[in-house]
Amino acid sequence: MGISKSGHGSLELGGLTANTFTGDTVVSDGVLLFNKGDGSGGVNAIGGRLFIGDNNLVSGFSRSDVARWLQDEQLPDYLAPVDLRTTGWMDLNDHDETIGNVDAQTALTLRASSLVSTGLGTLTLIGNIAVNAAEGATFWTPVAPAEISGNLDLGPIVTTINAPDRSELPIDFIISANISGEGGIRKTDTGILLLSGNNTYTGSTFVENGGISIGSNTAFGTSTVYVPQGTLLADGGARTVSNTFFISGTVNLIGTNTVGGGGNQITFAGPVNLAGTTTINIPIAGTAEFLGGLGESFGAQSLSKSGFGTMVISSAATYSGTTTINTNGGTIVLADQGALLNTTTITVNVGGDLVLDNNSAANRSNRVSDLTTVTLSGGRLTLIGKAGEASSETFGNLALSDNTASAIHSV
Repeated sequence: MGISKSGHGSLELGGLTANTFTGDTVVSDGVLLFNKGDGSGGVNAIGGRLFIGDNNLVSGFSRSDVARWLQDEQLPDYLAPVDLRTTGWMDLNDHDETIGNVDAQTALTLRASSLVSTGLGTLTLIGNIAVNAAEGATFWTPVAPAEISGNLDLGPIVTTINAPDRSELPIDFIISANISGEGGIRKTDTGILLLSGNNTYTGSTFVENGGISIGSNTAFGTSTVYVPQGTLLADGGARTVSNTFFISGTVNLIGTNTVGGGGNQITFAGPVNLAGTTTINIPIAGTAEFLGGLGESFGAQSLSKSGFGTMVISSAATYSGTTTINTNGGTIVLADQGALLNTTTITVNVGGDLVLDNNSAANRSNRVSDLTTVTLSGGRLTLIGKAGEASSETFGNLALSDNTASAIHSV
């Protein structure tokens, strides 16, 4: 047995004793109020799954079908996953709630345009998040990303967030909530997840597919971030993150599909490690700065740069594989304390530029090891001197490829 709430009015589940039915509770219209307990909550208003909203594309407004909390902890912790449809709004209304499955599978399902808001309260998840971005856009409301706002506790486990891409949306899922807890995040599927809260979670973050848009400098909490492939974007302005990163494969930085105006710049203030052969792709007009070191793990690793944007290395890079600026691969700038002292070879292809910028905080004469072979294969090598000071660089082996027009430029 379950409950189905329809009609535009409000229905309250109140009283001091728990409801014991275990069937589904469905809010297809209006408002369902959870008010079990003596004011301190902790009494189950329902005993099974909760469905909020419907997918009726010709009636209803976005977030017009509401489940609203009037006391804390109204759902059984491990037996009540929540499913929000297109018109659904889960409103904790400054109260706390824990949702999930006993097997830690999907705890929360959202469709495009749906909303979970906690106010001053906190939603604790025991399980994963599934976003169905293919559903959305009622007759009255254009398509919009699903969102969690307020406060979100990931609990003790890694939460998988499966968010597919919806092509007309630059962002497919927004967590503006402040994320806390010992758990981490595993981002899967092809969509873009925006993290914009003041986050403090400590578990690891894995970007396994799609991407994460960085909407605050604390987007990743104190997490270690693993990007075996995928995209990192700056949203709402230039972003500086202090986390430790492990990257490999093709990693896209900056991007152009930001929802908050973008900043076209990401600064990595913490250490970044190449965990495999890595290509960093920075689209046109974008800049990625590596301020906290660029190292390697699991042996010698190589780096390639692609895209028309600029990669700035402003502290010593210690990876020991090769360095390649691909054809039309933009610019690598060695500035401040930036240096490539361990890389075995540097190759600059057509449309690429290796810039040694001494007109920055440091005027160095040893940004590239004398043991490193530098090959210009149609690319350019630029030395920028320090204003009012002498600047120089010595290359132990500088080679020009046959049948290409390369350039060496000093300013």
